[in-house]
Amino acid sequence: MFSIQLLIIYLSKENENKEKSLNEILLKIPSYVQVSPELKSFMNRNEIFKLKYLLTIYEYIERLCYNQIEENVVIYFHVNISPEKKEIIEKYYKE
Repeated sequence: MFSIQLLIIYLSKENENKEKSLNEILLKIPSYVQVSPELKSFMNRNEIFKLKYLLTIYEYIERLCYNQIEENVVIYFHVNISPEKKEIIEKYYKE
């Protein structure tokens, strides 16, 4: 899970245009970002698949699996979130 998180973070931070196709992005990705040949091939055959779709799918899966993810995160990284911040987060995901 964490390697895909890193890829998602990289893609979303380095590509402000969420309308770009993943194929277009992967063609220009630096060599230090490891992407399997299978993924590149898949994206090449499906050029209409845009970054915004990948981010939406990832956010959906992350939200569905949140309880399992939370259980697996080291206790050191658990942080109490104030009710105000929880409300902000919930509003973000409702949009």
